[in-house]
Amino acid sequence: MGWLGIPVIIPYRGYGNRLSLYISGTVSEDKGLAKPIEEHSIWENMRAMIKRFISDEIPGVRVKATFMGKQMTGITNERGFFHFKFDLIGMEIPDLNWQFVELELLDFIIPLQKKTTATGEVLILKENEKQFGVISDIDDTVLVSHATNSIKKTRLMLFKNAITRLPFEGVAGFYNALSRGKGDNNQNPIFYVSSSQWNVYDLLLDFCRHRNIPDGPFLLQHFHPLKLKHLFKGKNQLDKHVHKIKKIRHLLTTFDFLNFILIGDSGQKDAEIYKSICFEFPGRILAIYIRDIKKSKAKKVTLIGKQLNHVGVEMLLIKDTLLAAKHAVDKGFINEDALIEVVYERELDHSAAIVI
Repeated sequence: MGWLGIPVIIPYRGYGNRLSLYISGTVSEDKGLAKPIEEHSIWENMRAMIKRFISDEIPGVRVKATFMGKQMTGITNERGFFHFKFDLIGMEIPDLNWQFVELELLDFIIPLQKKTTATGEVLILKENEKQFGVISDIDDTVLVSHATNSIKKTRLMLFKNAITRLPFEGVAGFYNALSRGKGDNNQNPIFYVSSSQWNVYDLLLDFCRHRNIPDGPFLLQHFHPLKLKHLFKGKNQLDKHVHKIKKIRHLLTTFDFLNFILIGDSGQKDAEIYKSICFEFPGRILAIYIRDIKKSKAKKVTLIGKQLNHVGVEMLLIKDTLLAAKHAVDKGFINEDALIEVVYERELDHSAAIVI
């Protein structure tokens, strides 16, 4: 078929309820990416990022997915992407939140190809188990990205890696507190919905693990490898707007038994997107936190906040993670003692920023 690289299956974390399970991924040639370390040079980081965007995805090949003995077969699309929806009606699903889907490539692409398999993780939620869910943006909400400044954004993407990239101060403490909620065993789900491309999925996973940010499914965008301008500028605002609304809508529909907290930033369209979600799903949004990263947007975000007050949703424009955490305590989302963790994590992140 013309591909020289060793094929690999890259599963993306999926999610589901007691009726349906959704999991997707990509079949591509092995990018040969080394695990990131702090000592990697600018050149090593740049080479790794370029590899993420120029390796070949493999279209038109068959992938088998197996969940609790139930099997499905799909074919990758033109981007090498596959998607499975399992019908779970009548199946006894274990109580553990995270389940596993076994994946196998059924076609042989290169000579002497070995069996190609992977294991995907799926977060399955049932009714009356969780206090609430969280939907969070990533760029300039969790991860310092400078998404509205093409030059700064490109420098970070090319010159830094998952270990040397920085979180916003206190994010890990706040998100872990939200995951625990008012108890120690809630494990409230967190979903990361972003306009970032699937090509940086491994970087985001490594970053969150390194910074002790809670696990959760990522809902990202596709990237066309020939359109390199997307690497620097991203798609237009309308595309991002539609993508994020569709993903959030699917989450609220799939988990219609959960209310959600939404977290984003003022750099792009999060406030407008979240406003539309509030009106489409009345009574389902508990609070909205918008990180204040762009002064020119403050007036517009504040106005949207006033509009949402009329439908009973508080939207806070915040400069500091601790302010959001204090509000979450007041609203009964998290325990008061979690503030100590947020302050501690904020100091750690601040110290790391000074060192780097």
